[in-house]
Amino acid sequence: MQVPTVGGSVFALYLGLHAAEGDCLSKPTILVVDDEALNVAVLSELLSPDYRVLGARSGPIALDLLEGELPDLILLDVMMPDMDGYAVLDRL
Repeated sequence: MQVPTVGGSVFALYLGLHAAEGDCLSKPTILVVDDEALNVAVLSELLSPDYRVLGARSGPIALDLLEGELPDLILLDVMMPDMDGYAVLDRL
């Protein structure tokens, strides 16, 4: 399984659809944030038929990614080293 990546429990944060005009037919985007590569891979495999899936292996990488792109949904692991999911959520 190859997962597009940038760099415990899963917490979902709904950000709402943001499709630009003329972009209505594209797949909604989900950002998966988890320090375990296998979790990112499995979720990407399961979701990719219906969604555009981005992956980040840490909170700081996810925040960097979010500077350039706003996904429709974030699946955010709560228990991660360095910056946990709650700290990421506080920075959004």
